[in-house]
Amino acid sequence: MGLVPNLHTKITHYESKRLGRRCTIPPMKSRGVTSTLRDHTISVRGPRLFNCLPAHIRGITNRPLAVFKLALDKQLKSVPDQPGCGSYVGLRAASSNSLVDQALIHQEAWSQTGPRGR
Repeated sequence: MGLVPNLHTKITHYESKRLGRRCTIPPMKSRGVTSTLRDHTISVRGPRLFNCLPAHIRGITNRPLAVFKLALDKQLKSVPDQPGCGSYVGLRAASSNSLVDQALIHQEAWSQTGPRGR
C-alpha cells in the first residue's frame, strides 16, 4: 500500500458467495448535478471499474501485484476498442467505449475466460 497519495476517500470491499469480492459504491441521497459530479470521483469510478472485472481477477488476493497486473492485462486484451466515430456509433455493441459498458455486453464471454474456461 501507499503507492499513491490518499485522496481522503475510503474504498471498502465485501465478499459475496455468489458474486465474489466486490467494492462498495458509496450511496448518495441527492440527485442532479451533485450526483453527476459524484459519479466522476475516484471513490465511485474506481469501484465500478473493479466490480466490472471477472470474479477470478477480483478474487486475486495475497499475491504479488504483478500477478494481478498480468491477469488484468490478459483480460483487457479481450475488450474490443469501439470508439465513437461519426455515424458508426450505432454499430457499437455497448452504449459507449467505457470498460464498464463493454463489460455488460461481454460479461458472459469474460466469465468463461477464467481459470475453468481456459
